[in-house]
Amino acid sequence: MSRDDELPTWRQRLGRFGVWVFGGAIDDDPGEFARFVEGLGFTGLWIGGGNPDDAAFDRLEALLAATSRVVVVTGITNI
Repeated sequence: MSRDDELPTWRQRLGRFGVWVFGGAIDDDPGEFARFVEGLGFTGLWIGGGNPDDAAFDRLEALLAATSRVVVVTGITNI
C-alpha cells in the first residue's frame, strides 16, 4: 500500500472541520478538553505552538488517551 492509498482514510478521519488551539491553553486538563471537542463532533484537534518542552508531549498523550476517535495533530505555524 502506498501513501497515496492511505490519504483518503486520513482525510476521512480528520473530517472537514477541526479545532485549532494553542498548546499552552490546555494545560489544566488536556483530557477534559479533548473529550469536549470530541463531544461536539469534531474529529481533528490541531495543537499549535510547536512542542516547546517535554510537557508538550505529555499533553499530546493525554489528549489521545482521553478520546476514542479524535486525531491529534501538532502544528508549528498557524496558517
